Amino acid sequence: MPILAPIGRVFLNFLAATGRLGIFTVIATSHCVRPPFYTRHVLRQMVEIGYYSLPVVGMTTLFTGMVLALQTNASFSSVNAEAATATVVVFAITRELAPVLAGMLRLPAAALPVLLLSLLLGTPILSMIGSVAAALTVGIGRGGLLVSVLVLPLYVPPLVLGVSAVELYLNGLSPAAPLIWLTAMMLGTLTLAPFATAAALRIGVDQ
Repeated sequence: MPILAPIGRVFLNFLAATGRLGIFTVIATSHCVRPPFYTRHVLRQMVEIGYYSLPVVGMTTLFTGMVLALQTNASFSSVNAEAATATVVVFAITRELAPVLAGMLRLPAAALPVLLLSLLLGTPILSMIGSVAAALTVGIGRGGLLVSVLVLPLYVPPLVLGVSAVELYLNGLSPAAPLIWLTAMMLGTLTLAPFATAAALRIGVDQ
């Protein structure tokens, strides 16, 4: 049917982009474990891109983190969740400074819309996951470490998908596949996380 042709075309493009992403991942992983390793070039790039950026990144993160930590702790104290302040501040700093760090690391300006779109889709996912984890530990006096253990594995997929979208765009490929997955994850977390958070808070209050 002609009306289904656009839907099928989008689905086929999604499958093609997912396949290219899988092939790229396999090839990149295989090259990481077999020679030549180009150790000298890797170390030089680590110094020039990473080490020389530390002063500016450190000062920006320090002052932004102090303000965010004070405001977050004041808000969390009303629900007895001060232990989650450190985890929330760390991931918030990582997300909010992503465009700044990308500019400092010379990310092409043409890739910034893809980066911002991935942040727009990924931020609700991370926030909803964090809210569920914080609700699970709300009745624990010092649950900061437990919150980190709970959320870190769940934060990896959206972060990997966001990075993959930018990498695909920079390589001249379509970033549709990871962005579609991020959209699906965002809709799922926005739908289910409030119920999970409410249930966890109810359990914590009852105890």
